[in-house]
Amino acid sequence: MAPKGRGRSTTQNSEGAAGAERPQGSKKVKKSSGVKSETYERYIYKLLKNAHPKMGISKQAMAIMNCCVNDAFERVSLEAVKLSRLSKSKVLAPRDIISACRLVLPGELSKHAVAEGSKTLMRYKQFTGKGNRAEEADIK
Repeated sequence: MAPKGRGRSTTQNSEGAAGAERPQGSKKVKKSSGVKSETYERYIYKLLKNAHPKMGISKQAMAIMNCCVNDAFERVSLEAVKLSRLSKSKVLAPRDIISACRLVLPGELSKHAVAEGSKTLMRYKQFTGKGNRAEEADIK
């Protein structure tokens, strides 16, 4: 084993040392933290500006709204998976998601969620040219 020196030699280039120069054209590469969290901040902000153009939102309020959206998606998806398993199906059908929305979301909110989801799905299918009449009848 080689003896450990107290300092670094002048020929080695250390990135962490103050005043150390990197060769021209090389860039310092940042390591990713691994887990990338899903945020809906962009969409929440767009909705806010559509409803109230002069209003703003604080970072703390945005974090709370993002947490609420994540929680709602998680609850609906878990309920949809339970319904899919109850029907002994390996495929998550649109019917399972609609039923999960009706079970998880209260009253009028579930009706609006299902209506908006169906409307958006129809627009998507028209735009992409996908979809058949049997699936559309199942959604309504």
